[in-house]
Amino acid sequence: MRETADGGLGAALVAQADLDAITALIQGLPTVPLLEQLDAAVAALDSSDPVRARRRVGWFGRLMGRDIVAQAQVDPVEQRVRVALSSAKSLADELSAQLVKLQAAADGLQRQLGLLDATVSDTRASGPSDDVSARRLVHLDLIAASWTATLAHVAMVRGHARRLMERHEQVRDVLVPLWRQHAAANATGKQLRTDIRPDRFSQLQRELRIGLASLHDSTAVLPSPQTKVNASPKEPLP
Repeated sequence: MRETADGGLGAALVAQADLDAITALIQGLPTVPLLEQLDAAVAALDSSDPVRARRRVGWFGRLMGRDIVAQAQVDPVEQRVRVALSSAKSLADELSAQLVKLQAAADGLQRQLGLLDATVSDTRASGPSDDVSARRLVHLDLIAASWTATLAHVAMVRGHARRLMERHEQVRDVLVPLWRQHAAANATGKQLRTDIRPDRFSQLQRELRIGLASLHDSTAVLPSPQTKVNASPKEPLP
């Protein structure tokens, strides 16, 4: 049987696994504020659509003349979009850097899990053990299961973050430039280039609204920042 300096099988491997660091990295991911800034950018673009603006006012608001008042007010859509995109870029850069650190931490835990599994397998293959050792092996099995769950959770968080980054790129690289082309064409009375379908902007808006709503739903399923990803089971009493 392999023993560590303190007499506990696999104790050194368990001590080297820093689940708190992984939890802290997940809690520090700026996914929620990035999602909020993308919502703000899309909402600003929506406000430039007179049809959607009338829908937001509603029939009662139109009856009270609120739509006329809204049209008379200066609505700096371009400025709102620029502010939202600037904040989103900073958050996206931070998220990208944090994801690299999270992946490195997950890779380290994956290596520790492989070593722990090998230690347990080798010990079991060496033959019968006493009751204390048997309980220790069961305990290590529980720890391995906890680490596996942690890695699965990290994968889910990273998948959510990647989808959010993709939405950011769509808003920044496709939706906003297309909106600016439409706005410029409307302002000058010119037609858009023939390779851009007239309904492409509205279609992309709808797709992004659905995508952002899906990300909100995904965020709601993730554990709250106060919840640890996983805690290793306590050592059983002898």
